[in-house]
Amino acid sequence: MERAIKSLCQLPDTNLFDEIATGVDLIIESVRELYSASHGLRETDSHRAARVLRNLAEEEASKVLILVDAVRCPLDRQEEKSRTLGYFYDHLAKGIYAEAAKWKPADFAEISDGIQSMRKQYYLDGPTGIDWIFPNRIIQNREDHLYVGYVRSGTEDGGKGECYWSGPNFADQVDKTLPFLGRYTPPAISLAQALHSTNATKPDGLAIIASIWQSAELRWELRFTELEELNYNTLVMMENKGLLSAVPSEACATVHRRWMFPLWPLDLSMYKIKKNDLREIQHLESSE
Repeated sequence: MERAIKSLCQLPDTNLFDEIATGVDLIIESVRELYSASHGLRETDSHRAARVLRNLAEEEASKVLILVDAVRCPLDRQEEKSRTLGYFYDHLAKGIYAEAAKWKPADFAEISDGIQSMRKQYYLDGPTGIDWIFPNRIIQNREDHLYVGYVRSGTEDGGKGECYWSGPNFADQVDKTLPFLGRYTPPAISLAQALHSTNATKPDGLAIIASIWQSAELRWELRFTELEELNYNTLVMMENKGLLSAVPSEACATVHRRWMFPLWPLDLSMYKIKKNDLREIQHLESSE
């Protein structure tokens, strides 16, 4: 089957909202099944398998945030809307959405700067900040919990680093004491479920989101407090339309306080970097 997610751009709003509402229902069902299964595996001490399912649930939840961002995108920004929908199948972009859901930046510029650093194909790090070259953190973390690989150590000093086998068992050895093994829920999952629980992802809710957000001025200086006000106004309109009856207060609070800035204006694709350029930086810094 051919992936057709970008064809949603061609639909008029009424049909678009219906299609997205149907898709979100299916995604939320998948998120709940995966996340519930991860808890079941955790109880049997199957920590690696639990982590894999939890990460998959988080990726699925990010799809909800991507679809809703496409609705928040103005009608005259079809190129950005198509690009955003294209992230539906992109592991890096979904990882960025999952990470962004954890943040509470001061303004839109701050989250934009943070995302630019997450896009880098390679980056320098270590005790002095430039000691070693590492691959993209989001993609590498994802692969470390899924696959066995034969890799070279982070020294990257002209290709002379030590080679060794890396596998999910090794990556998860330290995870058995981390908070996620308790009842911690990744923010992307909490937010996706909250949007669904408040009926924001139903056709009428999506229509309200479009009416507010497509005309909102998304400037770099937009403060998080202003974002919360837009979130609150969205909830008020939904309440006036009777969409919030019997909705848990926690779900409304999550949408109000944790729904992140729209990311549709930002490029979330991999930013290509040559290792030789980073090695040149290492050389110049070490010679000073």
